[in-house]
Amino acid sequence: MKKIITLTLALFIGLSINAQTLRSFFSDLEDRDDIAIVSVNKEMFKMIASMDIEMDDANVKDLIKGINSLKIYIQEDNAEYDLFKQARTIAQNGNMAELLSVKDGSERVHLYTDKSDGSDIVENLLLMVHDTDQNVFIRLDGVVNLKDLSKLTDSIGIDGFEHLKKVDEHR
Repeated sequence: MKKIITLTLALFIGLSINAQTLRSFFSDLEDRDDIAIVSVNKEMFKMIASMDIEMDDANVKDLIKGINSLKIYIQEDNAEYDLFKQARTIAQNGNMAELLSVKDGSERVHLYTDKSDGSDIVENLLLMVHDTDQNVFIRLDGVVNLKDLSKLTDSIGIDGFEHLKKVDEHR
């Protein structure tokens, strides 16, 4: 019985440390002058969902309701590959599931989620893109349908989101 309790405590402590490490990584990015940040919170998504805006797809409004926050971190000019590798290592060690990995020339793309049941519904996303001149880290907090998210991001036109289409291509 003591072994089970010890093992359970070690598991929870390990998960807590890994989650803290990812939070810590992004908190450090927020303090850097070479990182541009776009942040959209739940209140903004609620306002968008409640507006009487005609959207091409009815599922998009439902998608927006499931999003708690969206943060985009962009490092341009002299993008540090070590920074990208550090984020990838933290995601892998933090028990995130990798949904997608693409290597195309100098471009690297990784998509992680906290929870996925194998369907298009996922909980929390981390999309990381590295190229010779740019790092982009996109953190989406919430429960989303990847297909609906891809439709929404087509209309937004934010760098990095176009890689979500590759999920279907690589499944």
